[in-house]
Parts: sequence; C-alpha cells; structure tokens
Amino acid sequence: MSDQQEENPYYRRVHKERPKMKIPGLGSIGAGKGQGDIYTRLLPLVIIAFIGYAVYDTFVSINRKKKDVVDGADAIREMTWNQEKVFKKYADMGKKAKHFYLVIGKPGATKTIDFGEETSGFWDQVDPYNHLTKAPGSLKVTVDAYDNSRDRTIEMKFE
Repeated sequence: MSDQQEENPYYRRVHKERPKMKIPGLGSIGAGKGQGDIYTRLLPLVIIAFIGYAVYDTFVSINRKKKDVVDGADAIREMTWNQEKVFKKYADMGKKAKHFYLVIGKPGATKTIDFGEETSGFWDQVDPYNHLTKAPGSLKVTVDAYDNSRDRTIEMKFE
C-alpha cells in the first residue's frame, strides 16, 4: 500500500496541512520560486548592496586620519587648557606608528589630542578624571588629580 492519496483511495492525512508562513514586507516564505512579491525578489540584492557598502567603508576608513585630532608639538604648544577634564585615555599601537590619545575638554566640547611624538611620558602620568591646566606657548602642564593626592606639574618634550 502506498501513502499517497492519488494511489490509495483509503488514505487520509493524519495532520491538517499548514498554511504558508507570511511575514509583512517579505511576502510568503516557502512559496514556489517566482511567486513572491517584489520585496521578496529584491531582498537579496539589498542585503548584498549593504554588505558591499560596509566592506567599502571599512577599507576606505583604514588609512583615513581621524577628524578633530590635534597632533604635533606646535599645535599642542599653542593650545590653552583651563581645568580641562580628561574624559578618555587610549592608545593605538600599529605596526608603523604608535599613537597615544587623550580626550579632554568640558562636557559638550571635547578635543582629541595625539601624543605620539611626545617623549617625556606625559601620557603615562595622566589619568582619566584629572584636570589639566596649560598656558599658551608653554609645554608645562599642571595636573590636578581627582583625589588631590598627586597634584603636580609635568613638562612635555617632543622629538
């Protein structure tokens, strides 16, 4: 005996046939090929375009310099810091160059400074939540520690 209804007149399905699943915007899933609406046909193309753009943007941004990054001895010497809080401290150790960054400023107006060419170890002596004070034209920085136990003046040196 066969399990197919066409071959056996006494065959009866055990379970009722389920309706096809439909998701709004995607059409019916499980429908035959070419029976879906326009969204179902274009979805793979949209996904491939999105992945392509993500890969392109990743490779383009690898060699791009970050915006609003201050670097170099002359630019840092001309800056004025008046009780600027250190919000973030991080390093970027690449194969070609090493960059040490401090994000300082007041809430809502921050600037990122690259201390890659600095040789006195200033970046290692500053902690997040410290406050920095520096006069324009000088490389001496007064560091006010958040716990008031390590207030000091550090002089930066560049290559």
